[in-house]
Amino acid sequence: MPPCCCNQLMEKARNLAPDALRLAAMMLQHRLHQLF
Repeated sequence: MPPCCCNQLMEKARNLAPDALRLAAMMLQHRLHQLF
């Protein structure tokens, strides 16, 4: 894999990370609310 590809992937991951974290947090909250 050429480095430029890796850089593009890293940029995409960095852009997507906040949304993924938000989604994960929401799912965690949902699970906690179901438990308690």
